[in-house]
Amino acid sequence: MAIIRLIQPPGMTREAYEAVDAKVGVEADPPEGLVMHCAAEANGTWQIVEVWESEQDALSFDSDRLGPAIAEVTGSSSPPSSGPAVYEIQHLVLL
Repeated sequence: MAIIRLIQPPGMTREAYEAVDAKVGVEADPPEGLVMHCAAEANGTWQIVEVWESEQDALSFDSDRLGPAIAEVTGSSSPPSSGPAVYEIQHLVLL
């Protein structure tokens, strides 16, 4: 089942996002199951939207690549207090 994840990382800055992004290397080495990723700053908060082929693919990416990259950049090994909002996709159009 394909999913969409809506993420608002607390305290995320552009510099931290870019540093984590560089370490994760999604563009050079896309993780299995990632369909789409985008991020933008809105009203002082980072908004990240991802589409995954399955929630398991997203969770594997989190534990194998994203978590270690965040820990390296921020020095924190604890996950955010609230996780992403996850929804089953009912309709998706890719152009």
